[in-house]
Amino acid sequence: MADQSSHTRFRKFLDRIRAESPLMPHVFITALSALIVLRWADFQDAELEAMAVFDGEPYEPVLPGAMHWRAWYDSYPEILHEFLTDRLPCELSRFGNAPHNPMAAHLSRLPFALEPLKRLPVQRLADLVRLLAELPFETPSDRRQVLELLDYVLESFQDRHSGDAGTPSAIARLMAMLASPAPGERVYDPCFGSGGLLTAAIDEAITKMEPGRVRYAEPVLSVTGVELNPSAYLIGLTRLVLSGIDDPRLELADSLARAPMTGLGRNGFDVVLADPPWGWKAKLDNRYGLEHYPVMTQDGTGLFIQHTMAHLRPEGRAVIAVPYGLLFRGGADQKLRRWLLENHTVEAVIALPETAFLPLTSIKSSLLVIRRGGQTRRVRMVNAEPFFEKGKNRKPADLQDHKARTLVTSIHSAAPAEWAWDVDENTLTETGYDLTPQRRNLSTLDAILTTLRNSMDVLRLKDCCRVTAGRSI
Repeated sequence: MADQSSHTRFRKFLDRIRAESPLMPHVFITALSALIVLRWADFQDAELEAMAVFDGEPYEPVLPGAMHWRAWYDSYPEILHEFLTDRLPCELSRFGNAPHNPMAAHLSRLPFALEPLKRLPVQRLADLVRLLAELPFETPSDRRQVLELLDYVLESFQDRHSGDAGTPSAIARLMAMLASPAPGERVYDPCFGSGGLLTAAIDEAITKMEPGRVRYAEPVLSVTGVELNPSAYLIGLTRLVLSGIDDPRLELADSLARAPMTGLGRNGFDVVLADPPWGWKAKLDNRYGLEHYPVMTQDGTGLFIQHTMAHLRPEGRAVIAVPYGLLFRGGADQKLRRWLLENHTVEAVIALPETAFLPLTSIKSSLLVIRRGGQTRRVRMVNAEPFFEKGKNRKPADLQDHKARTLVTSIHSAAPAEWAWDVDENTLTETGYDLTPQRRNLSTLDAILTTLRNSMDVLRLKDCCRVTAGRSI
């Protein structure tokens, strides 16, 4: 009961601060994430130190003793305010010289997120830290509940000024189901944003764990990600460590600037999940660093697709969210589709409803399901719109888990369905490698009539009325 009350108090406090805070919503979310990471780092240091003592080995904590959460969280409000907005950021900035230590590298990226806290009233910041300290944090289940609170904040506070609105949870779950990561596999997201796809992959892998196996005794997945936006990076880091990944291999960088298989993932990843930023254009006036892409294109999504395939192991699988236009446009997009079909196995193309990515955009979108290597002989085309429930008040369309499972089963099945059918390679070649999920063997009128016959009788006009020529007056 006490644990539940602490979560309730924290949620009510967040609702109040949302209305009163002088900070922009995305700034507050980033600052809150930084505080959670500080508590997690303290917990990790304590765990590792206890293990070292048990084994009779020396241990040097990442943070100096005075910097540990336990040393300052209950300080007087004025002292706490000065410590968090001045002294601690200066100390953390020095960790940038320790790239060999992942935790130190993560901590070195917190100062920019802590600095805006000086705009919070002294007592309000003290209340925030105190309520966060009251939340249970010792067990994996405790940290999962903190993750639920952070996700509540993301859903309630997120705005379009953040630079990363995140992949809607329904789409992230569907993409994870399609990729079906198994425990122990290596998963990569080249633009991980707020971590929605990677946390969804973790949740999906957990469903495959053997009954009775102790969860979180070891990482469920090996998780790697690259992100260019510092705020999104920090939020994603926070969500992953709360999901049970104590050593996420995350990098603050531009993934498109790296050559294939350098640095991260030398042996290739089992799974890549990606929701690239749409509408982003590469500057091709300076092509240095882009020579390794098989198809030169200005479209950022096209570059991310090629980056994805280069980082998969042979037979590795990818699920990528793309704008609908990429499936049928000519020029470089057509060359990219041909390259994909001739050098890899495009297993499925799934058309999503226009409201799938609200409130960020209402651009029609699709998912590509691809395996590295081989050659595409047949593509499963899917219209997923009937499975979604339309959102209200600019909310994204929702997809219930049981409907998502049914949809995924249909996608992987060879049997034709009303919403799923196959297109062979000859048809794709004849249509200019068009990958839009539309019935090519039916005219538009035939397709409409076929749909109507499922819900009503459709008769020819001559069978139900007399048709006569009109008269001009």
